[in-house]
Amino acid sequence: MLQARNSVDVAISESFKELALTCSIEKITIKEITDKAGLIRPTFYNHFQDKYELLEWIIQSDIFDPALVLAQQGYLDEALLIIYTNLFKEKNFYRRASHLEGQNSFAGMIRADLKSIILDALENKDLKLPNGWVTKDRLADYHAGYIADVSIAWIKDNMPISPKEMSDVMNFMLKNSLLDVLKVEGK
Repeated sequence: MLQARNSVDVAISESFKELALTCSIEKITIKEITDKAGLIRPTFYNHFQDKYELLEWIIQSDIFDPALVLAQQGYLDEALLIIYTNLFKEKNFYRRASHLEGQNSFAGMIRADLKSIILDALENKDLKLPNGWVTKDRLADYHAGYIADVSIAWIKDNMPISPKEMSDVMNFMLKNSLLDVLKVEGK
């Protein structure tokens, strides 16, 4: 999943991020992105199909790639902290992006990336699943969905708690099922 970052990709992404702070992402044109980056339109298309593929690349390279190696080595706490810290660094951009809905929704992009990371982590694990209906794919989809939903709620709420606190919240939620939380002491 680690993707190469080159100077043109970075220039295009920085231009896009700046434009997104003052204009709805849906209304940003490729010409505006390339003009701001000092490039010509064909250069954009040599790197990305459209602005939504660019957004996916930004999410992957800025948010998930820096945490991937830690997650793969089992350092989930540290990986989550990096993810939330990187989101927080550009909170205004991600808050605006979080409102994208439909076919190219921000939530869909986040969920797909998380599912891929979780599936990768589960790939070589010999899990004791309750039956044939519960698969690694369904397990990954479930967890990706709730991690994405909680993370997007934090973003849309203007990140009212620190990345460390959010990482702690997510760790609590990942380590405690609803049944664990509802369990009454002594029973």
